[in-house]
Amino acid sequence: MTRLINCFRDKKGSSFPLIIAITLALVIIMCGILEFFRLNIIASGVKEAVQDAIIITVNDNYANVYHGVREGYSGGYLPDGSSFSYSVDTGDVYDHMDTTLGTTVESGKLRCGECGEIYRKYVEHSGKPSERTNWKCKKYIYKNRVHCRCGVVTDEQIKEAFIFAANHIISKMYILDRKPKVASLPDNMEFKKLDQKVKEIESDGRYSSKELASLIFKRAMAFYNSAEIKDYEHTTEKMKQVFSQREQLKEFDDDLFLTVVKHLTVYADKQLTFEFINGLTIDGAY
Repeated sequence: MTRLINCFRDKKGSSFPLIIAITLALVIIMCGILEFFRLNIIASGVKEAVQDAIIITVNDNYANVYHGVREGYSGGYLPDGSSFSYSVDTGDVYDHMDTTLGTTVESGKLRCGECGEIYRKYVEHSGKPSERTNWKCKKYIYKNRVHCRCGVVTDEQIKEAFIFAANHIISKMYILDRKPKVASLPDNMEFKKLDQKVKEIESDGRYSSKELASLIFKRAMAFYNSAEIKDYEHTTEKMKQVFSQREQLKEFDDDLFLTVVKHLTVYADKQLTFEFINGLTIDGAY
């Protein structure tokens, strides 16, 4: 009985539940703070995307309006024989935002085969019967001049080309086993220079030097930028699993496009090339 009473009187370990409660409270507070900063970063990115989309749309409209103003006609019209025709591309701010934020299927995957820039989505005559959607090189118009003359593609052309490429793989699954030719990586001169500087500082015994920490970080970045990720077997197996469960495509599949396509390169000669996640490339036309 005495032992039982002593157990109740013993205060050892009584602070343990309190420590757990305080730790959980601190974790919740930290999560709230980190979520606040995350939302601020997202909001800032969206704000910049809106500004970028508005500027692009205004620039597109300016290219059409300027001629009418310069010639003395009403800004939104151009002379067409004995009358005037409507000449204002209202653009589509929302589509430009989709492209910038990467919230459309093709965003970020289309790139120019001439200058290497990404493709952006442009909507002409938005809200009118003549409305049409085109994908153009980001530098198609640069500083109010035609800068890149690469091809212009539509959503329909992209979808048709992808259906053709996907059906080609489905009908000939063995092409997935063709390993792409890997070009040898050039010597990373930047990494070698940084590595030499790091070794010189270490040989002098200056291990606490701020310069050493900075050089080590830069050396790691230089190595990472030139590193080659060898994931051919993994990505090929992933593609086999995806395509083996499918029959010939009759319509465009957004999820399949996002899963298997790494890049779509558009060229000026009405040609394009799909590069899949395992390095396989299939040429097409538009």
